[in-house]
Amino acid sequence: MATLVNPAQTKAIIQRILEAALADTAGELAARFRELIESPVFEWPGQTIRRSGEVAGSPRNIVDLGNLRDSQRTVKVNAAVFEFIWSVQYAAYVFYGYTTLAGNSYPGRDWVSPVAREALGLFATEVRKRV
Repeated sequence: MATLVNPAQTKAIIQRILEAALADTAGELAARFRELIESPVFEWPGQTIRRSGEVAGSPRNIVDLGNLRDSQRTVKVNAAVFEFIWSVQYAAYVFYGYTTLAGNSYPGRDWVSPVAREALGLFATEVRKRV
C-alpha cells in the first residue's frame, strides 16, 4: 500500500523543525560566548589592576567591568541566520589584540572561534531532539 505524502506539508514541517533548532542553537551559542568570556583561559603578559579593583594575572578572563560581555546581542537576520554582536567600541582590540602608541603589544583574546567550532554539533543535536 502506498503512503500519500504532501510535499508542501512536509516542507513546512521540516522548515519549522530547522528554524526551532536554529533558534535554540543561537541561544546556546550566546550562553557559551558569555561563559568563555568569563573563563580564566586567556594568556596575558603580566599582572593588571583592573578598574574593578581585581588583580588579574595570567591566564585570566576578559571581564573587567563587564561591558564587553554585557554588550553581546544576538540578532535574527532571517529564518536561517543569526548574528552575534559585541557593541562596545573596544571589542575589536580585545579580539584581535593591539599595540599602544608607546609600542607595547597586547595579545588578542578570541572568545568566538572556540564556541563557533561547536555550532554545527549543537545544531545537529537540536535537530535530533525534534525528529
